[in-house]
Amino acid sequence: MAIRKQTIWDPKKDCYAGFVDYGQGGPILDDPETLASEAHVFLLVGARSHWKCPIGNFLTDKISSTHQAQLINMALEMAAEAGLKVWSITADGTSVNLSTFRQLGCQFGTTYDTIVPKFKHSTTGEDVFIIAYPCHMLKLARNALAQLLIAKGKKIQWEHFQQLYILQEQKGLKMGNK
Repeated sequence: MAIRKQTIWDPKKDCYAGFVDYGQGGPILDDPETLASEAHVFLLVGARSHWKCPIGNFLTDKISSTHQAQLINMALEMAAEAGLKVWSITADGTSVNLSTFRQLGCQFGTTYDTIVPKFKHSTTGEDVFIIAYPCHMLKLARNALAQLLIAKGKKIQWEHFQQLYILQEQKGLKMGNK
């Protein structure tokens, strides 16, 4: 999630906050004075019951896939130490996330048979599956379609949205895009 780059005085710690911070045991920083522009939150969610528990948040600035893979492995190790089984990781389809998953052992090919959407848990050796966040993936597909139309010299007109809405109504689909 994007955050505003700024420093804030923390009177409890008697220092400024707002810099990149990977926490204890995290990747070593190249420049500890870099202001953070993003916050990464690691959240465990119950698969069979309704609960959520944040287990870590990290202030970053354009995190690399190597650092992100290290943080994911740290989170998996900590969850395993607490007796929790992690079945999957859900993330959006940004290039850094895909590169991170490749580093962890996933493969993204051009055919269904060449895709390996899982990797081995660093502590337990069990499979951890990758789930691309569907809402973000649809947004990426929509943007790719729009770029394709623009590249062909076509513009997206309001009538396109009206025709899509009419088609959805005819087919009985209940989409959230009135």
